[in-house]
Amino acid sequence: MKLSICSYSFHRTFTAGKMDIFSFFQFCKEFGCSHLDPWNRHMSFVTDEQAAALAAKNPKAAMEPPNAEKIEALRREAAKVG
Repeated sequence: MKLSICSYSFHRTFTAGKMDIFSFFQFCKEFGCSHLDPWNRHMSFVTDEQAAALAAKNPKAAMEPPNAEKIEALRREAAKVG
């Protein structure tokens, strides 16, 4: 059986700063997921509090699409998790 969880399911946890895309990868591994389903918003690497607050109110305004460097960082971290 194939199992995945969309990171959008944790959008409030992300906004609260209790999870990031990398801890989402780890959670999926521990839960036994066979696939990752990250929401684009969670791959935009919003890190400062002001941007996170803005993103919570209007995600489109604060979203920065992941560039090649960010995508490579995601691939490396996903590979570490397995």
